[in-house]
Amino acid sequence: MSVRIVLVLIASFTAFVNLHLGFIVVPAYLIEAGFSEVFAAGQNTIFAGSAVALRFLFTPLVDRYRKWSLVLASFAFAIAPLGLVWAETAATITAIRILQGFALALYPFSANTFLADVSPTEQRGTNLGFLRMVIILALIISPPFAVWAIGSYGYQALFITLTLIGLVGLSPLLLLREPEHQHTRGNPVRLFKEVLKDRSITPLLYATVLVGVAYGIILTFVPIYSLQLGVENYGVFFTVFAASGILVGILAGRLSDRHGRARVAKPAVAVFGLGTAIVGLLAVDRVIWLSAVFAGIGYAASVTVLVAWIIDITQDRLRATTLSLYDNSLDVGITVGAFVFGVFVLMIAYSWGFVVTGLTVFLLGVAFLNYSERRQAETD
Repeated sequence: MSVRIVLVLIASFTAFVNLHLGFIVVPAYLIEAGFSEVFAAGQNTIFAGSAVALRFLFTPLVDRYRKWSLVLASFAFAIAPLGLVWAETAATITAIRILQGFALALYPFSANTFLADVSPTEQRGTNLGFLRMVIILALIISPPFAVWAIGSYGYQALFITLTLIGLVGLSPLLLLREPEHQHTRGNPVRLFKEVLKDRSITPLLYATVLVGVAYGIILTFVPIYSLQLGVENYGVFFTVFAASGILVGILAGRLSDRHGRARVAKPAVAVFGLGTAIVGLLAVDRVIWLSAVFAGIGYAASVTVLVAWIIDITQDRLRATTLSLYDNSLDVGITVGAFVFGVFVLMIAYSWGFVVTGLTVFLLGVAFLNYSERRQAETD
């Protein structure tokens, strides 16, 4: 593994600590501060939704400057928690969430693109799996740390600490040199249209949307659902969720390097859908552990192999554009999932909402992957 990959992985840990807690902690913080559950959930929608819009605008930046895109995004992640210390009104909170959305727009997208540029094809899935492992480590550590910090020192102390951690994590990125890569001049809209005309890629993007829907619902509503059930330490769910997938990303990436992306992606998406459905049975003794294990394994494997699959079938000159669409598909799913589910559970129970979501991911997700596999076979 090259030094550049190691530096990106180190920096990514701190960036994703801030990203995860931006989704998990902020809604609970806003509710405690006196805002409604709808407003709190809506802020996650703004977080992810602004990332989608800003990613379209900044794709040409990532296409040309991989390193500095990572630096800018990491800096935004670092300073946003400090802004939450001073934000008191709905408007200022929303502004901070848009800043976090800018960071979300650039960082995962830039990291995937950078690693794809510097990884040999036969090691691409494995290296992307290492990034997934780092993301999961951040998810394992951050929720329990946040619960402890909030209980001991309060939300403001946590937010200040997150800013300090983010600034320290920024430094490895300054040591990077820009990788050699193709970049395309011209109208970004034309490039997006060119990618979307590929009928092998679009089904993979649809499957990614579904994975994002379920993931956004889990991040936003498992804490609220757990508190309703009297499970105050909801951080345990996310620790089990993350721990279950910590090595799965590397394993799934390596298996897909050797045996093909489709053979690994389809069971991965199916397992994630099943795990999401089981979340609806949290009220049943011990099911919280089972749901977290299935969802954690399925999610880690799904996102690792899907992004590797998309990179494989994309022209090098369109890599940044296609990965922008991949991350936007994931964030559109998160945005739609958080908003629609929030309205949906006003009409039915949380449990049924999780079950319906999980079954949809299971059935439609695998169907999209089958279609993409058939299209590739026809064009080969």
